[in-house]
Amino acid sequence: MPCHIECATCHKKFFKISKMSQTNFVRNSMSKNQTVEKKKSVKSQDADKLLFEKEQLEQENQALRKEIVLLNTKNMDLVKRSAYTERKFVEDFANLQEQVKLNEKQLIESSKKCLEQQKSYAEEVKKLRQENDTLKKLHKKDELSILQRIGCLENEIEQLKLENETLKAQNEDNAEKTTKYKMKLKHAVKIVNELNQLVLQGCHKPEIMYGVVQTDNDKRTILESAQCGDTKNKEFVNSDELLLSDIFFKPKSFGGSELELFNGKSRSS
Repeated sequence: MPCHIECATCHKKFFKISKMSQTNFVRNSMSKNQTVEKKKSVKSQDADKLLFEKEQLEQENQALRKEIVLLNTKNMDLVKRSAYTERKFVEDFANLQEQVKLNEKQLIESSKKCLEQQKSYAEEVKKLRQENDTLKKLHKKDELSILQRIGCLENEIEQLKLENETLKAQNEDNAEKTTKYKMKLKHAVKIVNELNQLVLQGCHKPEIMYGVVQTDNDKRTILESAQCGDTKNKEFVNSDELLLSDIFFKPKSFGGSELELFNGKSRSS
């Protein structure tokens, strides 16, 4: 409760008690004047009672005065405290206003920085998206190029497979032809050996005979009969050492019957 309200209540209480005391005093005086004759015997008792009541009222008044002084003191203290509290409140309110202004300023600056940073991030994101789109296009282009290259390589592989199959077939054909050629060549060598035997046994043409001369280097040299000298010291050449070029490119070394025999056997082979 505020101090001024307490003081007003005390004053009212004091005035009420004072008024009641005056009313009682007047009532007692009137009753005394009216009953002087009737209450002479109890006059002293009434006087004592009045004195007791008066003393009691004075004590109550003194207590009320002390209470009023105490309430006034408390009221002054409360007023001082209220003034200090109000001054402190004003100072704190001013400090809070300054702090709010400072916070608003910092908030505005932070908002500006945040907007600038967001703008920078948005530009960077836009740039990265453009780069990403460019990379996607290049990747797609490279992928198409790789697919085309793979297609070309697959076609080349198919062509190489076909060529490989063709080469395998040609190799098989060549191997078969080589086998046949070796067989024919072997048969031809056999025929040549037979012709050499015929030449050695019954040929009367000295110019088709060959001899072998032993040199210092231990090498065998093939000579025609015109170059051999004495035929007694001559050795006839083995048919395996006879050169095919001497057979095929010197047809005069053989008779007509031998050539016909060779040609006939070649045809039969």
